[in-house]
Amino acid sequence: MIKPDQNLIIRLRKMAVNETTICKLIDEIRSFLGTNDGLALVVDRYFCEAFHLPLGEVRVIEGSECFGLSLYTHEEIDRIILPRIAQTKHLWSVGIGN
Repeated sequence: MIKPDQNLIIRLRKMAVNETTICKLIDEIRSFLGTNDGLALVVDRYFCEAFHLPLGEVRVIEGSECFGLSLYTHEEIDRIILPRIAQTKHLWSVGIGN
C-alpha cells in the first residue's frame, strides 16, 4: 500500500487548526488526487492518518453531501466529525501552528 503524502497530511492538519469544514478537507484531498476515482477510500485513509481517528468513525463521511449523497448534510457531517478531530488534536497538532 502506498504511504500517504506527508505534505497533504500537514495541509489537512493546518486547515483543521484554522476551523475548516469537512467538505473543504475533502476538496483538498480531491484536488491532490486530481480525480474522484476511489476518493472515499482515500479520504478515509487520510482522515485516519492525519487526525488519528478510527476507520469506523470516519466512514460516515462517505454518506455526506460532500460525496454527493444525502445521508448527512454539510452541517451534520461537520457536527459529527469536527468535534472528533478536535478531541485528537493533542496527538497531531505539535509543530502545526496557526
